[in-house]
Amino acid sequence: MFVGAVADDDSGMTDLLGMFAEHGMSSAMFFERQPRKILERYAEDMDVVAIGTRARSIEPKEAYRRTSEALGLLEGFAPRMHYLKYCSTFDSTPRGNIGQMIDAGLDLVGGNTIALAALPVNGRTTYMGNHFVDGIRLDRSHMKDHPLNPMKEADLVAWLGYQTKRRVGLCNYYAVRKGPRAVAREVERLGSSGIEIVVMDAIEQRDVRTIARAVHDRKLVSGSSALAMELPPIWRERGLLPKRRRRFVPMGARSRGGPLLVVSGSCAEATIRQNENAMRSGFSGIKLDAVKILEGAEGCREEVERAIEEGKKELGRGRNVLVYTASGMGDVIKAKNFGLGLGLTDFQIGKAISDANAEIAKALVDESRLDKLIVAGGETSGAVCKKMELIGLYVGKQIDPGVPVCFSISEDPGHSGIAMSLKSGNFGGPRFYEKALRFMDARVRP
Repeated sequence: MFVGAVADDDSGMTDLLGMFAEHGMSSAMFFERQPRKILERYAEDMDVVAIGTRARSIEPKEAYRRTSEALGLLEGFAPRMHYLKYCSTFDSTPRGNIGQMIDAGLDLVGGNTIALAALPVNGRTTYMGNHFVDGIRLDRSHMKDHPLNPMKEADLVAWLGYQTKRRVGLCNYYAVRKGPRAVAREVERLGSSGIEIVVMDAIEQRDVRTIARAVHDRKLVSGSSALAMELPPIWRERGLLPKRRRRFVPMGARSRGGPLLVVSGSCAEATIRQNENAMRSGFSGIKLDAVKILEGAEGCREEVERAIEEGKKELGRGRNVLVYTASGMGDVIKAKNFGLGLGLTDFQIGKAISDANAEIAKALVDESRLDKLIVAGGETSGAVCKKMELIGLYVGKQIDPGVPVCFSISEDPGHSGIAMSLKSGNFGGPRFYEKALRFMDARVRP
């Protein structure tokens, strides 16, 4: 094992591994609390192995515990580097959970580490510690209205400082532009002055490349998936990886050709555009009524059964199907206000909707014997994989930046080898689903 990674959600984990896989590093992800023997069986020869924790949506102390547990399991395989992966929009609450993830990592390896949230290829940049999404300051972007983690602060040094007792500092743009040696010296200097977490500025991919050269031999890094785009060539250049890229063939990958199911629990602007375009191109759209799902057991059951029956009918006709929850922020606000009126928390509202989506996804995969599935939204992705009782995923090449094709790992033959994509709500081009369908049909191999 070359890299052992821990991610705060499942779609983010595939984002990271897809970047490594693009550079010929065999990559597999596993859902949390898998025993060591599972990793030994399915990932013995993998270059990169990741464990998901869903740390973004749980209590901070639990996020620390799960991260620490996952790091301990991976440390048993003696990876060269530990990589803590969190979202490039840095979404978290003031209490966590990114700080708790980094705390767990530093408690394991000691010293100091970096926090590189920027992902320029997808429009996430950091300048003088302030984070931007598509050129808009984070606290003024669409992330300010995130249903679970609304972002009200763009200063990452300040925001991370709320989440940890460790001192947080900044390696700014001007230091980064001086080159890798200057960055390495600055991180060391900050460490010597008591700074244990160093937020990194980066506004272009060349900045990420500079940072990667400065930190390629560190035991612990943290951030978005950006570094995974730049580290493999550096390791290969230094003779740490074979010059010839490996071509990995996943076990049990099925033949392609049937319809595609998309289950979208995201309200991100990018996903809403993708949903609209897919339905215009011929996908059968099935919109869930989130209010009915939140009403109680009977209303939820009726809505889930309706979606399953409609989905089976359309899939039986050979049509691609999109099950979605929101057409815009109006749907999100309506559902949230209804749930809050019932005394539910934001977390409980999100979980109820994710669980309903997961039940629909599993039923349609099982009853229609599907071999292709896309899930949009980090929380929904985690719920679907849990409902299907997947062990993990082999991760292949990227369909779009940050969104690779994956192949399911399961002890159940009916759930093994399914071509899947777990898509962060904010990622993917306007016609991602159509592109993914062509990609999955054309490639059995990552």
